[in-house]
Amino acid sequence: MSCSIRVLTNVDEWSKETLSDPETRKKAAEEIRESLRINLEEEYPGEIWYVRECMPDVSLDSDELIFGFERPEAICKTVENWNLKSTKNCINQMKKLEDQARDKGFQTLSAYLESAINDDGNISGVSLYSLRKTLDAADDMLSAESPYLAQIQYKDIKSGYSYDYKGVRLDPEAKAYILEHPEEYVLIEIAYD
Repeated sequence: MSCSIRVLTNVDEWSKETLSDPETRKKAAEEIRESLRINLEEEYPGEIWYVRECMPDVSLDSDELIFGFERPEAICKTVENWNLKSTKNCINQMKKLEDQARDKGFQTLSAYLESAINDDGNISGVSLYSLRKTLDAADDMLSAESPYLAQIQYKDIKSGYSYDYKGVRLDPEAKAYILEHPEEYVLIEIAYD
């Protein structure tokens, strides 16, 4: 099953001046995607088997490739809502199951699930896949329902020490640094199996 995810990573050697034409932007996207491919396939072997060679839209107004030095407000808006998006996705999946339970005449989700237990002790006729995947993302575990992934370095604002950070959710220190320095980051959409 092919999935897509938006990955936040450091810009490294790219700058506004070096991305003046579409071909250079395409080359930058290819290099960023390839670097992420190597890291992600190694870091998440149970979830990411293969990063596809699909190219994101590299236009200046694209949501698939956002350089913080070009569009710092887009990076900040994404980062401000980063954890909330995973949490809301989880809540929305729970609501879908609750709606299914009500449609079948059950007052609670637990009663609905209990009614779906078959003779083998398994839940039958109710798909919990999407809920499980959104629960993973809300719990900082990469899954097919994770909207974002961070593969970054940042500096602790108080101590000045640099840290590597990898995760589906952003911790408060990383988030604070990114919001102060969005120009150091790029958000790229990648497809993977």
